[in-house]
Amino acid sequence: MAGSSIAKCAFTQTFGGVHSVAFSPDGQFLAISDSNAQLRLFRVKDSQQLRLFQVQENHVWIPSVVFSVDGKQLISGGFDQQVKNLGILKRVNV
Repeated sequence: MAGSSIAKCAFTQTFGGVHSVAFSPDGQFLAISDSNAQLRLFRVKDSQQLRLFQVQENHVWIPSVVFSVDGKQLISGGFDQQVKNLGILKRVNV
């Protein structure tokens, strides 16, 4: 997270209960999962939400989210025992 600052970040969206947060290895992105089965991806430098995913069916909580070591994959794990690779950064215009 060298060079990244979240000191001025403020979230204006309504979230369910936040269950997991993860920064990409380079500190450019922040992923947040919540109890509404949603996963949000933000760009840290301007606090812009890049993507909103309804990751799990039936509003299953997402207790775990992690970036791959190279920062190109975003993986979520839900209470339904499913692990999903979102391949997120290939589709996000950064």
